[in-house]
Amino acid sequence: SNTKLSSWAKSILNKADFNYVLTPELMNKLSDKDEISEILAIIKMKPLTAKKYSKNPIFVLIDRPSKKGNLGTIIRSCDALNVEHIFFSGHSVDIYDHTVITASMGSFFKLPISFIASNNDFICLVENLKSKYNDLKVVASSLQTDNRLQDFDFTKPVLLLVGNETEGLCKFYNENADDFVKISMRPGIDSLNIACATTACLYEINRQRNL
Repeated sequence: SNTKLSSWAKSILNKADFNYVLTPELMNKLSDKDEISEILAIIKMKPLTAKKYSKNPIFVLIDRPSKKGNLGTIIRSCDALNVEHIFFSGHSVDIYDHTVITASMGSFFKLPISFIASNNDFICLVENLKSKYNDLKVVASSLQTDNRLQDFDFTKPVLLLVGNETEGLCKFYNENADDFVKISMRPGIDSLNIACATTACLYEINRQRNL
């Protein structure tokens, strides 16, 4: 190929067992962004092994995420704000879609992400977490509550439930949450983008733990 590569790209290629040359047209299509990527990688999926958590972990469950960019942004925020495991459930976008991975800015590869396939799986997850952390709370974000986010005690282990962009949390998750919180907003604004809302919740959790 006549494409001129940066020294960074050349250093990566030198470490690979095999290198393939793609046409500029194909590279442009696969990159799917304004600036064409220099290189692409074919990698194996890392097996999900048993995870050891801290003594005071933060977990997040995303119910039926439907926007690829939002999911990637949530993963990025989870990584930045000390979430130790992400769970997702229901009819969801493909978490391996390149838009999700790109929006996560690399955080996708740093956090364990697991699918919750059924209501029974959710119950088993909660029971397992509570058996390890007696004071863990399952907290759902909701518009139908008067409990303000900043008034809830997030200094103990927590599983934060985040709902679908349009429909919110499913009925089953609402029925099995220990508590509900809402983000305070000025009158006339009744919701936030799901990625923004999740980030706000995680920031408050971390703020309380760093007082």
